[in-house]
Amino acid sequence: MLAHIDGDANVDSFFTTGFFGSFPQITHLVLDYILLGEQPMPVINLICLFPALQKLRILYFTGIWADSPVSAFPPRSLHIVLLDGLPACGRILAWLHAFNHLPNVESLRLHFLKPADLPTVRAAMKQIGGALRHLEIMHSEGIFDFSLHPSLQTLAIHTWDLGPDELSILIHSLAGLPLQRLSLNVDRTLLRTFNWTPVDVFLSPPRFPLLRTVGFVCSLDDDPDFLRGALPLLEASGRLQSHVGSLIML
Repeated sequence: MLAHIDGDANVDSFFTTGFFGSFPQITHLVLDYILLGEQPMPVINLICLFPALQKLRILYFTGIWADSPVSAFPPRSLHIVLLDGLPACGRILAWLHAFNHLPNVESLRLHFLKPADLPTVRAAMKQIGGALRHLEIMHSEGIFDFSLHPSLQTLAIHTWDLGPDELSILIHSLAGLPLQRLSLNVDRTLLRTFNWTPVDVFLSPPRFPLLRTVGFVCSLDDDPDFLRGALPLLEASGRLQSHVGSLIML
């Protein structure tokens, strides 16, 4: 369909009651857009045009991020929120937090956090609490307290700035979680030099009886036999996996 729209009123009418209004049953929305001209409405208003939405993914969206109006209630069934690019993380979490919707979120991905967003992220993670089942993050020191999420089943962590001591503390902070899938994407040098033996023992079935896979992101230059030798218990249990390239779990 090709449409030519003149005038602000016509643009607003087209988006609110025309094109987008024709899809009230959409459950999965992906926003991946670099805005070059005028945008007819703020991003949050756009999302609210889909009342049946269950899954929202924002890759990179440079639209208008105005404060949400009091009538901009999040879609009732929205429970999967995947925020891959700036400036979505802080804005979307603040919106969901304001309407007390975060306890409905079961799956969350947070990439590329800005320093200014960190207080918003901390508050959001506290409100989500025990509802969270699946989490993928670019780890920032001191931001994520996994004890707030006792029902966490899937966890993927990207981190390239941790030293060996910080990585050890991070992994051991997972004790008590009912994890089924764990994936780590760490600095290549740290991957090679870290003492993985305590982690191999720590991730044993007695402590994590539900854990099915432990995955690592590897480059094409990495020797797959290295991980098998560094984590023999995980390898013997059949739970050790490696991924070449990016890690997307949710």
